[in-house]
Amino acid sequence: MFQVYGGGTTVMAAAALAEGIGPSDEHPESPDVGEIFEYHGKERITTYDYFDGAFRHFCYSEEDDWTIPEEFRFHQNYILADSHFLPSPARRDVPGQYEYNESATTAIKQELLEKRAVMINVLADSSEPQSTTGEKTKYISDNWAHYTWDYGESNHVVTIIGWDDAYPKENFLAEHQPPADGAWLAKNSWGSAEEGFPSYGRGNWGIENEEGRHTGYFWISYYDHSLSDPVSLELQIAPTPQSTDQLDYFQPNSVNSQSYDEPVSMANVFRADHSKTIRAICAMTAAENTSVHYRIYLLQDAYQTPEDGLMAAEGSADFDDAGYHRIPVSEICVQKDQYFSVVVTLTRQDGSCDIIMPRSGGFADVDKQTAIVNERESYLQQDGQWQDYKAIVDSKMSELGPSGAGDWFNLSYDNFPIKVFSDRAAADVKLKLSHGDKPLSMLEGYDTDRYKLQLTGSSTFDVGDPSIVWQLLPGSEEIVETEPKNQGTMLDVTAKAPGTAMLSVTAEGIGTTLLPIEVSPGGHLDFITVVALDSAYTGQEITPFVMVYSGSFFLTEGVHYQLQYYDNILCGLARVEATGIGSCADPDASGPLVDYFAIVPNSPEITALTAQNGEIRLSVADLSDTGADGYEAQYRRKGSEEWVSAPFAACHTDLVISGLAAGEYEVQVCAFVDNTSASAPEEDQTVAYGSYGDICSVIVP
Repeated sequence: MFQVYGGGTTVMAAAALAEGIGPSDEHPESPDVGEIFEYHGKERITTYDYFDGAFRHFCYSEEDDWTIPEEFRFHQNYILADSHFLPSPARRDVPGQYEYNESATTAIKQELLEKRAVMINVLADSSEPQSTTGEKTKYISDNWAHYTWDYGESNHVVTIIGWDDAYPKENFLAEHQPPADGAWLAKNSWGSAEEGFPSYGRGNWGIENEEGRHTGYFWISYYDHSLSDPVSLELQIAPTPQSTDQLDYFQPNSVNSQSYDEPVSMANVFRADHSKTIRAICAMTAAENTSVHYRIYLLQDAYQTPEDGLMAAEGSADFDDAGYHRIPVSEICVQKDQYFSVVVTLTRQDGSCDIIMPRSGGFADVDKQTAIVNERESYLQQDGQWQDYKAIVDSKMSELGPSGAGDWFNLSYDNFPIKVFSDRAAADVKLKLSHGDKPLSMLEGYDTDRYKLQLTGSSTFDVGDPSIVWQLLPGSEEIVETEPKNQGTMLDVTAKAPGTAMLSVTAEGIGTTLLPIEVSPGGHLDFITVVALDSAYTGQEITPFVMVYSGSFFLTEGVHYQLQYYDNILCGLARVEATGIGSCADPDASGPLVDYFAIVPNSPEITALTAQNGEIRLSVADLSDTGADGYEAQYRRKGSEEWVSAPFAACHTDLVISGLAAGEYEVQVCAFVDNTSASAPEEDQTVAYGSYGDICSVIVP
């Protein structure tokens, strides 16, 4: 705030106007403005204080309420169309000695001939000459002729409105006269008696008019040692209320740039806070005779660079002078929350390229400005590669230390000075695409999908019947082919090759939506699983349900693959193999996909069950020819919940259970196969049990 409150520079003034804000009519009788833009607070509080070289009453209190009503906050009659950063009349040679720059004087005169006043920085040691202050002044004479004859930084800005090559050098202070005649007629803001606040004061400053009233104008020598950074502005009538997108919020007091011999570009990425129509951009140049080449992209949400999307506009403009330049572009509709970027390349006449790097240095906390550069905001392209500008800024700041070069000086970098000017849409209407759940694949039967277009957003905005245009971005036509349906509200997309295609759909007057389309390679079998893990012996081949996948696709037997079974009749561990056919055949595969499943015995029949002298004797039907490895009998005293196991080998069909107390017992039997020695993955090497047969009862005497 200090740099704005305490004064500014010509570059700061141009930077403020470049944000898309501009002056408004201050006349209290203006029909569209009225009293609201008079310079006074709500309570009209004034204080008697020292201001502009004297004590006076027109200093308004900082305690007053200066709030502007909401309906007038963004009112403006004019906006910046172009700015011209001219060469400085005063410059320094290598030893630091003053040099007069004749070309700068010529450039300023040319601007005045174009009816453009020129702001310029100057060093002023006093607001008034000796005749009014009673004290000896250093630079300004009693006849309002100013000449800074020694070295010093400028501390004030005035406006040049004319010149006189014959203005006598003798009109300046006698002890310090310029080397030759010639002076600028400049307008100051100190104490004119011809205008109201802020330049009125006591009305005693500047050249007197025919009526003897001070005008606020004065003369300043061509050869003033402090004249620097002259800037002229071109304003145009403001359009309807516009929206400004920008990432640089510094008020820079000078232009900082870096020149490269090879092509370089800078870019800003923005996210639309509402639906809008882009109509112009602003780019800054740092040198004379610079060409600005721009490209505007509508980006996909997952962008990695500022070119990850559809190029919506491209163009060039040439500028004779450095400065902020407003460049009209073809209308581009942007939807709410959509990302878009502006890529700018600045090329000088000699072929070198510039990068504008806004930065600000402040002493302690007096005039410090701090900027925040976030990831995925600004990008720098060098050697054909994009780099996030935050990484560059972080690297530069780390070289300076944690406090930006020390406790006494603070340095901060801002995003690139690229801005976008838009008209806000009547409503936030957006395009939405819906399509099938399965992604596209080269697999047979899965290579076509249908995309449907929907409009979402405000229901009060009548979008009518907009024309719909589907478009594949360059290179995408090799991945998919498209066919509009239903008057363009639907699109059939057919896969042609594996890869990522980028699809855009544009609705006239609403905008463009981007959608990446992934086409999986397909053709390869990735995973197989048997759904029925245990199958009962039937004496016939067992073929349980098998699922085979390629990526997320469930494939079809006989279309994408064929199955072959091994050891799938007798009880034991069976194997199933899936081999790709047709487009699913993989010449690089080491073999077919393999899975295992167990075939278990049926429930064995208890053919005899007797009991005597504390023993139970039972017999079961012989299942050895089915591949069963053994049986397991379970028994328990009736009324108990815990079974006792008694296994026996398949080569025996009889079992004796002894040592039992007298009472009634329950008995059941199942058969099993032992797969622990099978040539299969460890997780399949288990003992697989069939089901138990009926529970039989027996009484032990």
